[in-house]
Amino acid sequence: MAVESAPGDVVRVRVVNTDNGPMSVWVTGARYRVLAIDGYDVNEPQPVDSQALTVTAGGRADLEVVTPKTGARVELGGNAALLVGPGAETLVADEAPREFVDPL
Repeated sequence: MAVESAPGDVVRVRVVNTDNGPMSVWVTGARYRVLAIDGYDVNEPQPVDSQALTVTAGGRADLEVVTPKTGARVELGGNAALLVGPGAETLVADEAPREFVDPL
């Protein structure tokens, strides 16, 4: 799936894990912020770079991505679930990050 957005546009992405196990989510090509987890806003969300967020089974997470000039890919377990902005379809997926976001 692709979202049309211009460079600099802010895109809010809601990730829902409908699987029966945890799933990693991260963004290739841009930094992101975790805005909410399971419907609860995160207090003072900080930019995340080169880290994955674990979304539990049945869990939800809202991510904020500022569209870069080259586009970005929201990765779910290593598969591109969402392409954001122009050029995103040509991005090569980053290897899954080895570090994880600590929501606390």
